[in-house]
Amino acid sequence: MKLIKNKEVREILQVSSAKASSIIRQLQAEMEEQGYLVISGRIPEEYLRKRFMLEDEPDTKEDKKK
Repeated sequence: MKLIKNKEVREILQVSSAKASSIIRQLQAEMEEQGYLVISGRIPEEYLRKRFMLEDEPDTKEDKKK
């Protein structure tokens, strides 16, 4: 599982830095409610893609290289 930061969230969702930070905080709150531990400023890429229904979308950097 890959933890991603603001930059990757911005690239995946095509949003501003402020919006990406807001999304990260919201998703972290959801995860904490579910009993998960979180690291400030990072979110599992898999969880982000699941919540935004992007599970079938290509990964950010790995697939761009192919």
